Amino acid sequence: MRINNIKNLLTKKSLSFFLLIYFVTVSQKFAQGIDSTDQSQLVVKLKSFPEIVSVTKLKNNSFNEVLEVSITQPIDHTNPNSKTFTQRLYIGHMNFNNPVVINTQGYSANRFYRFELSSILNANQIIVENRYFGKSMPDTLIWNYLTSKQVAEDIHHITRILKKIYKNKWVSTGISKGGQTCLFYRKYYPDDVDATVAYVAPINPEQENRNINKFISSEVGTKKCRKRIEDFQLLLLDKEKELLPIVKKYSEKKKYKFRIGIEKAFEYGVLEYPFSFWQWGAYTCDSIPSDRSTLKNIFNKYIKVSSLGLYSDKTVEYLGPLFYQSYNELGYYNFKYNSEQVISKLKYVTNLSNNIFLPQNVRVEYNPAILKSVINYLQNEGNNIIYVYGGNDPWSSGAAIDLIGKTNSFKIVKKNGTHASRILNLDEKQKDKIYNNLKKWLNLKKINRL
Repeated sequence: MRINNIKNLLTKKSLSFFLLIYFVTVSQKFAQGIDSTDQSQLVVKLKSFPEIVSVTKLKNNSFNEVLEVSITQPIDHTNPNSKTFTQRLYIGHMNFNNPVVINTQGYSANRFYRFELSSILNANQIIVENRYFGKSMPDTLIWNYLTSKQVAEDIHHITRILKKIYKNKWVSTGISKGGQTCLFYRKYYPDDVDATVAYVAPINPEQENRNINKFISSEVGTKKCRKRIEDFQLLLLDKEKELLPIVKKYSEKKKYKFRIGIEKAFEYGVLEYPFSFWQWGAYTCDSIPSDRSTLKNIFNKYIKVSSLGLYSDKTVEYLGPLFYQSYNELGYYNFKYNSEQVISKLKYVTNLSNNIFLPQNVRVEYNPAILKSVINYLQNEGNNIIYVYGGNDPWSSGAAIDLIGKTNSFKIVKKNGTHASRILNLDEKQKDKIYNNLKKWLNLKKINRL
């Protein structure tokens, strides 16, 4: 009798607990404006498109549903009989009626994360992996199909399909090379999105941007700080023979292999030092070692700013598509921002260009007309675009777009900002300008302030 009473009591309590959880869950969904059947509906809708190869649910805490999706893309969008490859993208789903932020990655997309613009706009989010990176690799890398136009066609193909599901306003965005990608995409398909926010997106007017050299050698920071950086580079090269055993031991521990040789890798790291120092701003000028420092401290300060792994075979292979596209269309930088004194002390490096890291046996031919057409579009027709830059970042101040007042687009520059400049770390006046214009361009009543 007692056992039955306990069972009945437990059953009643369990039922009450279940109903409580159910009503809380449903209430939360209605409070967020979320239909409780949206999640299954999204998968069903995606699987109805023949171009969608696979849909995989991922765990997340920031969206109502996150999916990793594979989509079929032609290698050559101009040829209907072209071979195909599968491209990876992620969808973070909030609500079918919410805006969409499409984040164009310049490289691989190995994970899903919530982007700040998606939080500001309470938006659904799409992350697109760049062709020839990560899982978005054709069986054979036919290099002449890695162009800004083909990349834009990939994104347009995805947008065209997903607009059948998400019919509200669309915003494109990207960081660094991803920012370049979303700007080129706007040029090729200006009506695909309603607004664009490009973060620290370089616009290089030539194959190797001399503006970056001028910025690093004579404009950024103070003269005293630039001199201290140069003195440290000279110290590294003066002590190269003593440092190389430490470099080799470190590289062995990290399992780095260098087809260019470890000595060249070390010297390229010395040449890269000023660029990386200003790009990321991880250390102050006062933290740069003097000639009285120990070898260990000198090496540690070198490696914290210039990554030897950047020149390892694995990384060079991974970045091959970047170098190919940069030296064909996007533009890049060389090491000629370094002083004559630094260059004169090099023992192994003779080529002051990043073209040494191009994929082997691959021919490039720079086409300046493409960048010229993009710059012309952005200056004269590119409306509803926000450019966010960092004041100390070589990719920002050395390669920022020059606006000429013919569009409603604008630049926001974070004073002393780095390549990590985002809306979140801008001052309130700068944030307000961004928020107000996004509300106007997207016809929104409110947004979420960061």
